[in-house]
Amino acid sequence: MELCRLQQIQNCLARTVVKAPKSSHITPILISLHWLKINERIEYKLSLTYKVLTTSQPDYLHNLISVQSTGSLELAPRLLSP
Repeated sequence: MELCRLQQIQNCLARTVVKAPKSSHITPILISLHWLKINERIEYKLSLTYKVLTTSQPDYLHNLISVQSTGSLELAPRLLSP
């Protein structure tokens, strides 16, 4: 699955950033970097998008989202960036 591969890449990068050995546990490293795991990041962005759509808050994010008449969601490129 592609998410597993992305998680492997993120883990490798996190270990590289903190210069940890490949055998070290990844969770404490990600916590120290304030990084979310890939699936947690996806869930966070989805919940944030839902909150913005249902409450129109915060304004600076609400202004970046527009719902099309087909029901699809269009996000400004800045919102898609990591």
